[in-house]
Amino acid sequence: MKLILIGVRNEDEKKIKTSIQHFFPGIFKILSLKPLEKKPLIEADINYESSHLILMDDQVLPKNYSEASQQIRDLVKPFHASMILLVDKKMKSSSKKMIQEGGAEFLVKPLEKMAIISRVNTFLRLLKEKKKRKASENRFFQVVENMPIIFADYTDGIDAVYANKLGSQIWGMSHDEVMNPPSKWTESIHPDDKDWVMAAIGNLKKDNLYIQYRIIRPDGQLRWIDDSFIPVFDHHGNRIRVFGFGQDITKRKLAEHSLKKSDEHLRSLMETATDFAIYRLMFDKKDPFHPEIIFASPSIMDILGATENGLDVWLNTLHTEDAERIRQTLRKKPVPRKMEETVRVFHPERQEWLWVQIIENHLTDEKGNLTYSNGIMFDVTDRVKASSTIKKRDLQLARQTAKLQKLNDALSILLEHQEKKLKDMQHNMSESLDKLVVPYLQDLSVTELDQNQQTFVDIISSNLINITSSFIKTMSSWKNRLSPTEIRVADLVKNGKNTKEIAELFNVSPAAISFHRNNIRSKLEITNEKVNLASYLQNLGRD
Repeated sequence: MKLILIGVRNEDEKKIKTSIQHFFPGIFKILSLKPLEKKPLIEADINYESSHLILMDDQVLPKNYSEASQQIRDLVKPFHASMILLVDKKMKSSSKKMIQEGGAEFLVKPLEKMAIISRVNTFLRLLKEKKKRKASENRFFQVVENMPIIFADYTDGIDAVYANKLGSQIWGMSHDEVMNPPSKWTESIHPDDKDWVMAAIGNLKKDNLYIQYRIIRPDGQLRWIDDSFIPVFDHHGNRIRVFGFGQDITKRKLAEHSLKKSDEHLRSLMETATDFAIYRLMFDKKDPFHPEIIFASPSIMDILGATENGLDVWLNTLHTEDAERIRQTLRKKPVPRKMEETVRVFHPERQEWLWVQIIENHLTDEKGNLTYSNGIMFDVTDRVKASSTIKKRDLQLARQTAKLQKLNDALSILLEHQEKKLKDMQHNMSESLDKLVVPYLQDLSVTELDQNQQTFVDIISSNLINITSSFIKTMSSWKNRLSPTEIRVADLVKNGKNTKEIAELFNVSPAAISFHRNNIRSKLEITNEKVNLASYLQNLGRD
């Protein structure tokens, strides 16, 4: 740090150097200059970025103190210097004031050691405070530059004294375009918003201003800005500057727009719903069975048959059993996150019980108490009735099936009896022939018969055997080839029943009986024969 002495008399210079070196060792490098010119300061290696202390005798200044004040300003400002002027006791106070306006302080001649020390000590203290302020400002600007929000310091008008880099990025402008007057940031405000935004800023008084508006960047992009303007006033109440804090809320606005559209679609869905209803309930933990309706589709009144004022007591319209089941669910801690129930509701206008399906998602507080419920309900009366009808038909069909099974068992027993009877008949016939016919034929064949008579006896014996064998085969084989159901169908056909009548007896379709008849014709090998099935079966029985 430099202590620059300009035009100081020898005795004062000696006194200053002695005091500085004794009380402030190693702090200052002392330079002595005679002429009041900038050139010697530059040649003296003065660092423009450092702070220096200049002690100058007032004798080197012009006698016109206005000119002297200007010279002091010209000298102090470029070199970041502080000046102490050595003045005579006789200097007028008006002259001192003029010199102070130039940026100088005073030491009265003749110089005293303690006065010199006090002035220099004050300079060092102020310099230390200045450095602290500077460091604080640097930290502040470092924070501001990295903040995720826009920060700007405006003059009383709209020109920015300072703006962080985020503001330039969002506006799509260079820093100079935002900073240099006239500032161009207002030119980007959307034409539909510009007039009212500028009017609001112009009328800014003591209260802070919070506004949202649109800008159009130079690249054509539209952005939404959320801005806060905080005015600063002097002690006279005059506004001297405005601080601005803003952020880009374009994404939020787009989300709000999408949410609004979604809400409109949901509301349209709610208002046009017919066979279902959407609702939201708010519950009081002290009385969870009388919730407050936050919103509900108009169709809920059609489904429940309740008036708008009566929706909060809809639980009272439930069937006693269903209401108790729901109350048990709502009493649980914690309440289940989801509830799905099908309940009966009495409809006062229809004077009948309706079936309603309820699906709810529950929201609870930290203690598990029910707070909100989002739900949807459907009128499922027709579906439940249809399901009940199907169950009745299924029961009736099961009964008919059991009845047919019993009939089938009885026919199976009858068939077994007929087969046994046929076997007995076969045995009896064979036995009768063997005992009553064959012996006589054998006796006849050993008598004296002519050749023709013997031939006739042989033919009679052979034909009797063939007839007996053919009859038994015919009586037994055709039924053995059929299934139990086909035997039943064949017996009914033989007895003169037509397809429709048999179908009604079996409780099946006529097509099913036709299918069995075709199988019977195929197994009896008369599929392509022009033969009446009933007649054929009757002939088989007679044969």
